[in-house]
Amino acid sequence: MYKIFLLLLLSICFELQAQDSIVVKLNLTDCHNCYGGFCSIEPLSSNIKTVLILRESDRDIAKKFITKQIGLSRNYSIVYSDSLFTKLNHVLYSEIYVYDRKELIYSSNLESFKFSSLTDLFKVDTLFTLPDTISLSKAKRITVNQNYMGIYDLIFNELTLIDLSKKKVIGVFNNNTYPIDSVYKYVHLDSLSIKLFNIAKPYLKTSQNDVCRLEGFCFTENNLMIAGNYPVMKRYSGDTVKLIPQNILFKYSLSNLKQFHTSQVENFNEDSAEFYPITRNILPIDSTRFIIRSVSAHHTKSYKLDVWNSKGTLVVRECTINSALPNYYLETGLKDNMLNEIVAYPYLFYSLSSEVINVETHDKFSLPLVNHKFKFSFDNADKLKFEFQIVNARYSNKSLDVMVIKNEEDIELIKIDASTFQTIKEIFLPKQIMQMKPILSFWTDHLLIGITKDNKIISISY
Repeated sequence: MYKIFLLLLLSICFELQAQDSIVVKLNLTDCHNCYGGFCSIEPLSSNIKTVLILRESDRDIAKKFITKQIGLSRNYSIVYSDSLFTKLNHVLYSEIYVYDRKELIYSSNLESFKFSSLTDLFKVDTLFTLPDTISLSKAKRITVNQNYMGIYDLIFNELTLIDLSKKKVIGVFNNNTYPIDSVYKYVHLDSLSIKLFNIAKPYLKTSQNDVCRLEGFCFTENNLMIAGNYPVMKRYSGDTVKLIPQNILFKYSLSNLKQFHTSQVENFNEDSAEFYPITRNILPIDSTRFIIRSVSAHHTKSYKLDVWNSKGTLVVRECTINSALPNYYLETGLKDNMLNEIVAYPYLFYSLSSEVINVETHDKFSLPLVNHKFKFSFDNADKLKFEFQIVNARYSNKSLDVMVIKNEEDIELIKIDASTFQTIKEIFLPKQIMQMKPILSFWTDHLLIGITKDNKIISISY
């Protein structure tokens, strides 16, 4: 809304489309510190046009207040309009909106604006390019820690591990990494189950149920954790034989990938809704605990989000965070389709929902984001478009940084006060970065990292 509205304002009133520009909603009742952002605006080039929006009632005193009280010396364009001021009034204090030509790239309260130059707002560095031997589909996601990046290809079910400090690929993991015979040895599977599997293997091969499938990964301190499902054939009464997926966790030392050990995760029980197979996401909390999402064949209760703890060779379920899908997924009929959890511990986000959960207190919050409602069916799945999708988040210094894809084409970075859940500032990535079609993650303070459409690993400072 602000993006469209301000673009119209700039285009119609000031013809600023061909240059960088700033719009400031100026509230004359703010404290003096709230105008601190002008310290960064005043030294900027005169080519960067700045427009001040004030209330009609401020007309008589505005110029004196601007020059004497705040001490501004630049030549600012001033618009007096109650309607414009009200439309921009999504917080009470003064706000700033920064444009790179037609693109809204930054908004925040005026006090927080501390950039010395708009040209330095985003700086893109290419760290290195993946070798030609690495072939990736468009459907992928990334996970990073300080020194490593994992690229998970959802089509090929393959994980590419990168050492960022050495700028090279150090490992590739896929369904062929763990031969089923080796997995059975790791878990000490009984001889009858192995015999039943070998009999059924020709039939299982056509549906890829004859391999240990990767189902997610994460980094914890100096370790890489990879979760997988492997098939086990069990005989029940009479000649009844069932295929039961079992869970396994591979823990690698990042300093030496040849060193790893396996842990069995609590097994799925086909007669109960209590234990589910791991599906895709494994999200770290600390050095021994994880959040794992799982889906059961049990129709009445198909979704669970649990905290698990790695204790020796066994990973056990510690507690359940949530056993109900977010309202948006229920109301639209999506259920667990297009469901992706994002953790910025202790906060849990869902990709298409405005709901946020504090997993320590179980308190729920709402983000200022809205997706339209619809009735999902697989017939219209390829036509679905969303106003927002949350793709990444980071918690630091009592604030949340949330990365959002807006209207399928823009990436917005939103900083939120974790105590009030009020928006502190919003930044849109400029078009020249979006043309790279990057998949990004927060890395450190004011630094993003990601992979572009042509397999370049890049960092973006902001």
